[in-house]
Amino acid sequence: MKSDLGHGSRQEGSLPIAAGLAPEIESAENETEGGDIRAPRDYEVLGGRAVFVAALSIGIGGAAAIVAQLFVRLIGLATNIAFYGRISAAFVDPAGGVRGPLLTLAIPVIGGLIVGLMARYGSSAIRGHGIPEVMQRVLYGESRIPARVTILKPLHGVEPGLFDNLSSFCTQDYAGPVQVVFGVQDFRGDAAAVVSRLPDDRAALNLVVNTRMHG
Repeated sequence: MKSDLGHGSRQEGSLPIAAGLAPEIESAENETEGGDIRAPRDYEVLGGRAVFVAALSIGIGGAAAIVAQLFVRLIGLATNIAFYGRISAAFVDPAGGVRGPLLTLAIPVIGGLIVGLMARYGSSAIRGHGIPEVMQRVLYGESRIPARVTILKPLHGVEPGLFDNLSSFCTQDYAGPVQVVFGVQDFRGDAAAVVSRLPDDRAALNLVVNTRMHG
């Protein structure tokens, strides 16, 4: 039984296929038992797993919003204690404090020592310039921090203009962190050599080698 797909059928509900694919389609039909091309199995557009993931995302988003608001209140509490000598979570300007000049200079030093101890004996995620960026987003960006973006790009061989095409992934103007993961079958191949020349000033580049044959 020959499938109409191999002959460019345009019946209602059928898929248009380029005429150049007809020999491959007919070859697949001959090798398949019964002469039919097997289509992907049906799947539920909205299953139980999708509902679970959506509910989990809502819960995580709500928890993150609560933590962000608590962080704002903590900044206000620390500012009031350090510069005004009172216990309050209201957001105030440190410049309006009534502390002496020496204590005004000592407060940022004490805060830096506390952060240094947290970075040294606590989580390594707060090291570097992460804390100022988070505070800036909380204070001026309504606690909105751009999400991290990861781009997966499998490669096989080299085509004309490959370097320019891949460079477009690495030079995107995005406010948040960008990671590009390239996958190759042989690290000694031409595609891996092209990846090694890509700019990495705006995106974190990773090369993954997998020698397994897929498909």
